[in-house]
Amino acid sequence: MLGALFSSSQTGATGSPGKPLAHIDKVSIQVIAAKDLIDADGLGNRSDPYVKIKCGRKEKKTSVKSGTQNPTWNETYEISTQGLFSEHDLVFELWDSDLVFDDALGSAVVPLEDLKNGPRDAWLGLQKGNKAKGKLHVIITPYGRH
Repeated sequence: MLGALFSSSQTGATGSPGKPLAHIDKVSIQVIAAKDLIDADGLGNRSDPYVKIKCGRKEKKTSVKSGTQNPTWNETYEISTQGLFSEHDLVFELWDSDLVFDDALGSAVVPLEDLKNGPRDAWLGLQKGNKAKGKLHVIITPYGRH
């Protein structure tokens, strides 16, 4: 199981460089699905969720899935980890798309250092403030030099 899934801190953001990230040049991230998400709109089990994937200053975003608390994406993204340090995290933020302001549904964190032993296929528990609500299914595959 992935360690520190419920960490809410952004490591590597202290301004002091850490240890270079060894043997990982990029990560492939498959965002598969989510389940039991918050009803952010209050309209009876409906949200319009999407996922932001952040790593350092890099960011990717899935498509929006309308009117569901159990979306399926099956979308794949690649993020280069060159120039990043072992203290950096992959941050998954789930949002509810709205016309004016998007609402946060929850987030999960996977430290890049946790990927040094190979791919991970996991349901990540989502946190929003001090509450746990929903899960996000991802497959993360590190690639690099050996």
